[in-house]
Amino acid sequence: MKTLAKMSLFVPFILLSIFLLCKVDVSDLEKYINSFISISLTLATFSISFSFLQYQFSPYKSLLKSVSRRQLNYSYLTIVLALLPLFILFLNKDFVPILSLLVIPILAYMLIFLLVVSAEESNPQYLLINKVKNRNLTRFLKEYEKEKKIQLDELKELEFSKVDETPMHDYRKSKYNNIIIKNNPFDFINEIVAISIINSDADKFESTIKTFLILVDKTISHELVKNSDFRFTIYKLISNSFERLVITISEQSANKTIQNRFLENIGTYLKQKALKCEQTNEVYLNMTGLLTIFAVKILEKGNRDGALFVVSLNRQLAQKGIYDPPKDSQDSFFKLELPFYPTQIMTIGQKAVELKNSDFLYRCLEELGYLGCTAIKYDHYQVGIECLQSLVQLGREARANNVKCFWRHCMLESIDHADERIWWMLSWVTHLEEKSRKQWIESFETAYSRLRGYKRKIEYVEKNGNYGFQFTDSKEPYTESFSKEQYMRKVDYSDIKETKEFKLY
Repeated sequence: MKTLAKMSLFVPFILLSIFLLCKVDVSDLEKYINSFISISLTLATFSISFSFLQYQFSPYKSLLKSVSRRQLNYSYLTIVLALLPLFILFLNKDFVPILSLLVIPILAYMLIFLLVVSAEESNPQYLLINKVKNRNLTRFLKEYEKEKKIQLDELKELEFSKVDETPMHDYRKSKYNNIIIKNNPFDFINEIVAISIINSDADKFESTIKTFLILVDKTISHELVKNSDFRFTIYKLISNSFERLVITISEQSANKTIQNRFLENIGTYLKQKALKCEQTNEVYLNMTGLLTIFAVKILEKGNRDGALFVVSLNRQLAQKGIYDPPKDSQDSFFKLELPFYPTQIMTIGQKAVELKNSDFLYRCLEELGYLGCTAIKYDHYQVGIECLQSLVQLGREARANNVKCFWRHCMLESIDHADERIWWMLSWVTHLEEKSRKQWIESFETAYSRLRGYKRKIEYVEKNGNYGFQFTDSKEPYTESFSKEQYMRKVDYSDIKETKEFKLY
């Protein structure tokens, strides 16, 4: 309840007090002094008792580590008001009726007011809004930064390896190690989500997810975070918090509606970031990667629609980046990060192969095919080559795992559908300039050869004024060799059980 509403509710009671004082003959009430004192104490007792019962009946009472200071302060005020007639009795009993007529309506109001306060203090959304207020968020970030510096200083004393003799993953682990801190709003959000799922409280669940996204924005844009190295620690905090959400929602909830509402909220949020060309920022890439984990988990549990939503989201975020790249100097980094999205589609598709879910695999191939065509049309090599890589890998893994096409009217296999989508992409190469076309043709030769297992040459030809491609297939098994220092490895792509993935150029 808003402050203005609470104040408005108080007005009738104070008016009642004034009315009683003006209309009642106080001299006639002296014989009721004992009753006045009893009524005041009784009202105070019920007001405080009923308000504390609110906590006991709240499904979110496990969030409350103790009774709120606000609740205690108003309870103390109620006790003081109730005791005023008793105190006055020892000073001058003639004033007890006057004071009681003033206090009793106010105590009646406190009965309602304390219930409202306890309802708010046991409402997770109310508590969460307070935690994400600017002053509280600033206080949390300052405390977090302080504790992080203390932790890093302590860790330095326990570093026993030289920098050049430490694996990179160990270095990053110590640098971004998390800490536990009181009043962490990210931890509080995870607690609310877990309880709301158990209670099937869809409204609280969705509002909490929306508040989490607001918190992410406020944290990233905060002055303490925006222009300092501390931001990397906060990015990790956000990613870890989101990962906990993903695990909680995917493992605790058998409710597909809740899972899909979560995805819709996150998907809308990431699309809004893409409108500002921010989909390749570290935080949002991490969130998308964790959505891939989420999609894999819910696909195992039969939530096809939710998993397909994630696949489609990856395609759309990549396509938006191709259509509207940033205009500033970060364009080159943006291009290098954009291929992250088709790799996520491939990861989910690989799970479909493992589950022998040819229907879902077909959808993944479809998404990669459309995204790949977009990349060719705009001559976006980074995304296009990753789509080729993914189509080839999914096709080879589907063949190795004997994944058949789901549609009984179709004689093709899953690997053939991968081949189809590669052809879709190749058909758009005719619209490119000669230099780009040659580069793409070489990549398509490699892609086809890996997928088929035998060498394929592609020629760009003209026939009757129309331009197209001519294939020359060989019966020679297609192999690729890799060497590094004294090590050598040869991959025979004609072996259908060979599913080694090697970077395609």
